[in-house]
Amino acid sequence: MRPSSASVEALIEETVAHAIETGHVPTLVNTYFYKAIFEMVRGDAGAARRDAEMVVKLSQENALPLTAALGALLSAWADARLDGGETAATELRQALAAYNDQRKQALRGVLARFACRYRGSGRRGGTLEPDRRSASPRR
Repeated sequence: MRPSSASVEALIEETVAHAIETGHVPTLVNTYFYKAIFEMVRGDAGAARRDAEMVVKLSQENALPLTAALGALLSAWADARLDGGETAATELRQALAAYNDQRKQALRGVLARFACRYRGSGRRGGTLEPDRRSASPRR
């Protein structure tokens, strides 16, 4: 049995209220992100835009560039749905490119921090040591 739309909406509003109560920014960002996705699936571009803009605002205020770019992408989708036209499509493409750039930059940073190589001979004598040659991301 599938839950009703009203019960899902009530759960989402309860989740948002709890996230606000905690004051934990990553929780707030994720909550608004998933709420925006829910609104996109429901076809409510206006509500999706409002939630996506909260993702952008909170992310920018708290130095979270990847989620800011993701929120901007969701907001651009909503703008395209609401306003249409070539300008909206161009903005959506630009937001997608900006998100991809941020995603790649974040991934490079993570990989650089955890870049290791196996040193040693044989199967048992090796150790994991940082690979100093790849310790910083390429620009």
